[in-house]
Amino acid sequence: MKSVYFDSSVIISSMLSASGGSAALTSLVRSKTIRGIITETIIDEVLVKADKIGVSKTEIKQYIAEHSFLVRRALSQQDIRPVLNQMLDARDAHVLAGALLTNAQYLVSLDKKHILHPDIKRHFPQLIILTPGEFLQHILADQEK
Repeated sequence: MKSVYFDSSVIISSMLSASGGSAALTSLVRSKTIRGIITETIIDEVLVKADKIGVSKTEIKQYIAEHSFLVRRALSQQDIRPVLNQMLDARDAHVLAGALLTNAQYLVSLDKKHILHPDIKRHFPQLIILTPGEFLQHILADQEK
């Protein structure tokens, strides 16, 4: 089973639109087709945006639980420190650190400026970093082989 680490942007997008790639990806987690992984740090990032996206904190927690995400404890500064120097924006270091610490094969994000950037992909070759749509195309291509 493919293990996929989710950036908060993908979770937020999946909650706001049932028809996009992010929602399709969370459906794969719910059906246990892929292993969806997040950290409590990612959950906190989504919770901070609850009012902005018009979803209650209770609904966010329920959504995560219903979709059967594997949740790792919150990341410490010590967890994040090893990746800080490779990041374009230090505030996003927890995303890469979380993906690496959970041994995810994939990292999905909608952050083109800081996470999907070619320099980040080059610094972290052990991760396949994709948008939700790219990931869906990737698994379709795997199924056709």
